Amino acid sequence: MDNIDYYYYKSKLNLSLPDNYQVPAFIEKSFSNCGGTAYCIKVLLKKIQDTIKKFEEEIIWQDQTRILLSELASTLPPIINSMEKINSEKLQIVKNSNERFQRYHNYFNINETAGMDVTLLAKQDAEVLYWMICEMKDIAMDEFEIINFLNAATIRWNFFIQILYAECTNEMDIPEENQAIAIKNPRIDNSQEATSFFRWFICHYDFAFNTIHAKYQITNCLKNFKEKNYEVVAHAINNAGILIRGTSADLVFSSKFPRVIYQNVIRPSMGLGFTGKDNPQWSSFSESLEQLINLVVAYEIPVVVEKALKNFLENYLQDIEVHVWVAAKQVGSKPSLTQEEINEYLEKDMKNDRPATEDLRTLHYVRLKKFEFLEAYKILYSLFNKKK
Repeated sequence: MDNIDYYYYKSKLNLSLPDNYQVPAFIEKSFSNCGGTAYCIKVLLKKIQDTIKKFEEEIIWQDQTRILLSELASTLPPIINSMEKINSEKLQIVKNSNERFQRYHNYFNINETAGMDVTLLAKQDAEVLYWMICEMKDIAMDEFEIINFLNAATIRWNFFIQILYAECTNEMDIPEENQAIAIKNPRIDNSQEATSFFRWFICHYDFAFNTIHAKYQITNCLKNFKEKNYEVVAHAINNAGILIRGTSADLVFSSKFPRVIYQNVIRPSMGLGFTGKDNPQWSSFSESLEQLINLVVAYEIPVVVEKALKNFLENYLQDIEVHVWVAAKQVGSKPSLTQEEINEYLEKDMKNDRPATEDLRTLHYVRLKKFEFLEAYKILYSLFNKKK
């Protein structure tokens, strides 16, 4: 197998994200096409809901899936076209003082930027969403994970359209048919290695979008819980759970290339590898989630909020279960890359060969333990707390 040059490939893909890991909620005054973009987003959202409904209510086989996803993908070029003048050239790139975060961003070619507005985030989201849907046409992605993927995208794009409506001073102009453009696919070629790297990168970009939107939702909870707006809190918690489950669908997508390519090409390109603590967007979301948990346990939790937290927990646990499945598929019984590096410096009898899946299963318990105050999953808790 010819090994593709990772550094050359990396130059073909890049992403700009806000340095505070929050969704920017403002628009530069230079963006004058709010109306046209808002119309295109409405078309996208309607098509997403129609597609989800078909997957949920009809028997859909792979050839039909390909048609549905092709039709859905066709709604994105007009959005991207309406934002074609937006670029990141004037943004100030900020280096992260946390070396682990910076290493993660360097690997995936992500720039943290100051002063980023929501239209640039939306443009990049539209491009990545388009690429992923186009790729999904050709992979065996089951309808359940496609629905999870699209549910998360729905929340993100409902946010974008709300911001656009708030800023719109012009009518929603219906774009002409010939305004739609073909979106250039940034992969180097159609080789197996290039396709694998392409899927590996774009799914991590979508993961970042879902995570910063999930943080936005949790931040909303913190504010509204203190103000006793419990219906708003419950809605935001449910949204956060859907977005986190969207990151799980991104992981499923990330495994959709041959295992041998992951083992021989992708995995070695990561050096020491990465954990959730190396991902700045995930770490920032996790900190906000801890703040929410610490806040709600100090009060009597309203029923509507408790129900939303239980829904969130289910998605949160499914997420780690998907992690385990993906690790089992791609890594097998091998230790994590970090553990392999540590083993290099240990004597033979000190080496730890526990599989990466074992560490992930431990996280399942950690997540469950965080939400013990909900008194959900009582059978599991009784097993965990059983005295020997």
